[in-house]
Amino acid sequence: MKFVMKVLVSVVMLGKYLQYIGLSIVFCICATLFCGNSAIAQIADVPAAFDKISTTPTIWRLSNQIKVPASGHLQGIQPLSDSLIIMTGSSGQYAYYLVADHHQVRSIQKIADAPFRHAGGCQIAGRTLLVGAEDNQGKMRSDVYSITFDDAGHEKAKAIVASRSGTFKRSTAGAAGYVQAQGNWLAAIADWDSRNIDLYATMQDTLLPLGTATATDSIHWCAYQSINLIMDKAGKLYLIGMGLDTGKDRADLFLVQFGQGKATLQHIRTRYFKCKGAGFRFGAGIHIASDGKMEIYTCGRDPDRSIPVNIFR
Repeated sequence: MKFVMKVLVSVVMLGKYLQYIGLSIVFCICATLFCGNSAIAQIADVPAAFDKISTTPTIWRLSNQIKVPASGHLQGIQPLSDSLIIMTGSSGQYAYYLVADHHQVRSIQKIADAPFRHAGGCQIAGRTLLVGAEDNQGKMRSDVYSITFDDAGHEKAKAIVASRSGTFKRSTAGAAGYVQAQGNWLAAIADWDSRNIDLYATMQDTLLPLGTATATDSIHWCAYQSINLIMDKAGKLYLIGMGLDTGKDRADLFLVQFGQGKATLQHIRTRYFKCKGAGFRFGAGIHIASDGKMEIYTCGRDPDRSIPVNIFR
């Protein structure tokens, strides 16, 4: 009976939500694991903001005295606040993230033990990080984590919100996107080389599938290390994929569209950036500053004693 009641409650809740671009989707009802700071800056014109980003970076060098396990590298980067950043990484022993300010790495925190040793590209919405931890050797399973922080960068809550297993390379989670805007919470999870990107709505501590966007033939597809979501003030959903393309750091802007139970990516434009000591192959992330401007953060490959960070503004 309890199970039946839970199903009935879920059905009722599903019926209360609006249509989104022709597809019924469910948005987060502010459960603890998915709620962060609701005061998230939004952009009126995402393509225009994307075009305004400088291709020449501001460069930081972060001092690092923390020993990080070997046999891996940094995979993702996201600002948590005006003073803190999060960098995800892989190793031979476990997946992890680093917390740093603008000068030095402050701490390391394990996400998951091997075989889920590979934490990939990530995105923060409010105070919540969404990141996949995959078995990068077997390439047939992964877990997607929601990690919530307090204002000082301390972990408050962590949970697995999706477990993926089965088809070789299709069940990985090498990059994650996450956005909160207008009260709506949406997520994107990419498989190996981002050939398929699964779109979800978030409800309580679960990801509900909306559709899958596959690599388009309209452009030369890039094996995106990072994918990030942005929703504009009008409710249009965009995805930016960042990766290395024949030695160049490339960012692609797509409009995400839903219809007939499917998701499609409409390519808007491609831009290339001049990274210095860092690169989109190792970790990149979109940030919307408090003034509404779009920025791209990227980091170096290795968590050495000095970690380069590039910020394109």
